Amino acid sequence: MSIKDLIENKKKQKQKEIKLEAAKNTAIGAAVGTAVGTAVGVLFAPKAGKETREEIVNKTKDLAENVSNNAKEAAENIKETIEAAKEKLEDTFETAKEKLEKTIEDKKSEKCGGCCCGEEEVASAEEKASTEE
Repeated sequence: MSIKDLIENKKKQKQKEIKLEAAKNTAIGAAVGTAVGTAVGVLFAPKAGKETREEIVNKTKDLAENVSNNAKEAAENIKETIEAAKEKLEDTFETAKEKLEKTIEDKKSEKCGGCCCGEEEVASAEEKASTEE
């Protein structure tokens, strides 16, 4: 037996294994399909017209109730999300405002070399405002 023959035999053996696996999968699929088909057939067997109409009405009411509950829940979630975003935006605004005020104060201090001219400017502005009234 040559190497070529060994390779050929190995290929044939591999192909047989693949075909056997495919046959197993097909058999399993057929069995599952049969079981599901039987179950569906039993569940959806014809009923009297009155029973069918009652079932349709009940299912419709259940569906409407589920939709209503889901809509209410979604509205609550949206409201909570908006409220959380609003709070976060307010916090961010406050933080930015504080940083801006600090930066302005730092720039004033740098401008006059740390002296108290900022206080004098505020006092003169207050005097000016009071005299204009």
